[in-house]
Amino acid sequence: MMPEIIKALSMFSRIARAVSAGRAAFAGAKPEREKRAPRSQTPLATIGRERSWDATKSTRLTGKLLSNAKTQFADAIWSDGGERLRNIGRYLVREHPEAAAIVDYLASVIVGRDGIWPRFDTGDETLDAELNRRFSAWAENCDARGEEDWASVQRLWVREISATGEAFTEMGAIDGAFVLSPFESENLGFFGSNSNIINGIEYDERGRKVAYYVTLTKPGPLGVPGMGPQIRIPAERVLHIMMRNRPSQFRGESAFDATAITLYDIFVADRAEMDLLRAAAYFGLIIRTNPEQFGEIGATGGLGEDETNSDGYAPDTVSDDEMMIERGVIRAMADEVKAVETNNPTGEYQSFTRALRQAIAARWGIPYSAATGDTSQANYSSERAAEMHARPRYQCQQWMIIRKGARPAVKKWIEHEVARKGLRISNITIPEIVSGIHWRLPHREWVDPGAEAQKLKTMVELGLLPFPAACEYVGRDARDVLAEHKRALDLAEASGVSLPPAYSSTLFQYHIEAGALTINEIRKWLKLEPVEWGDKTVPEWRLELAAELAKIQGVASVSVQDALQPNQSGDNKEGGQ
Repeated sequence: MMPEIIKALSMFSRIARAVSAGRAAFAGAKPEREKRAPRSQTPLATIGRERSWDATKSTRLTGKLLSNAKTQFADAIWSDGGERLRNIGRYLVREHPEAAAIVDYLASVIVGRDGIWPRFDTGDETLDAELNRRFSAWAENCDARGEEDWASVQRLWVREISATGEAFTEMGAIDGAFVLSPFESENLGFFGSNSNIINGIEYDERGRKVAYYVTLTKPGPLGVPGMGPQIRIPAERVLHIMMRNRPSQFRGESAFDATAITLYDIFVADRAEMDLLRAAAYFGLIIRTNPEQFGEIGATGGLGEDETNSDGYAPDTVSDDEMMIERGVIRAMADEVKAVETNNPTGEYQSFTRALRQAIAARWGIPYSAATGDTSQANYSSERAAEMHARPRYQCQQWMIIRKGARPAVKKWIEHEVARKGLRISNITIPEIVSGIHWRLPHREWVDPGAEAQKLKTMVELGLLPFPAACEYVGRDARDVLAEHKRALDLAEASGVSLPPAYSSTLFQYHIEAGALTINEIRKWLKLEPVEWGDKTVPEWRLELAAELAKIQGVASVSVQDALQPNQSGDNKEGGQ
């Protein structure tokens, strides 16, 4: 009986709640259940926002920052504004003196006068000498126009990368000669419709470059970028040199991306400052002569009046209600004369623009003095510190030139020499030759030559730096340095001229340690007679001596220094006495 009663009461209770909810809904009120258990009013998107970064919170100060911070791939950004950024870079380099100075400085520092030069090291001296000889002859005139050498082409690469963010060069043969043909990024384009071709570059399904579509532009004033016949060049024949900063980036971006506005602001500010200086050189008067009838007459004078006009008027530049006042002329004035005031330049302009120029130099990774030519506040310490910070940046850019420009070009040149010029290689492949190339970087000027030279000397004497590496530090090859010094010493001996002792002794030591001199050549320089066993170098004799000493002592191997070390036992001491 009790279960039926409880069940009936429960049913009546549910009916009562349903009726109550219906009445409440009809009256516009919320049901009783919702009033007892209200839901959370906090949106899901705001949960945890109090734990986010301050920069991501929308405030009055961060509103513009958040509106500009959008999720975009690098190539999408380039497709939207890459051409405009390239045009801005061209304009600034053409019109802005500091932008042009930055580009010129980077080209001279990264490439230098002689360029980044390959030195072949295959292990075969005959093949190395032949490759070096052939490359030197080809590099004298290696571009398609027959006007530029190897270093000039590399400087052109750096200038293009600095101005537009990327450099392009086609590799091919003209009249049987291998040549390099640089072209501008404005020549890239595609007139058709193909989803695999983006901004003039064709990609495969993996995102690898397949071909470049280039429009041929006629030289001269009638040539228009992007207008003309279009050709398709396979990607293996094109050098596309750029610094890749994002995984989704396929086109280059110059450092003008973060400095163009500041450079242009400085450009406009300089013009405004010049206008203020010009305005300060003039004087103006407001002359009141019966204002009720004639109004006010403006009078100006200073640097701008026509000096040939004897009466002080310039009818071609002054309106009817104005007159020119010459310097040093006293005129009868009217009842009231009032000077016109101009806002003269202040001393804060230089400090403000200096801070802007420092930010520009920091973005480009070059010293402030190099970007502006201002050395008024520079000294040896500050310049050396700036140079040490900039050198890693230069080295990265030099490696980019080698990795994406010089090394593929040299590889194509070797293939051309083997296929068409009769170059014979054996027991080594072309990729192995290219991987063994030693690249000679341009010489960097020393900020403090005395300190730099002493540092190198100390490191070489302590054995921390070999002599070839010291030569590389100054942009030279050790073999060339030793050969030049050898010729200098031979010339001095033939001419009867005595070189300074320090010069001779230092070079003499380097020649001996490098194995550049035989024993008889050393004896000849020391004014001694030759010997029968003097056809070997000192390193060769050291190896043979170490082997013989190892046999005597009954060990597998022994160094020359250990073998020549005197025994410190008591018997030997007594025997020596």
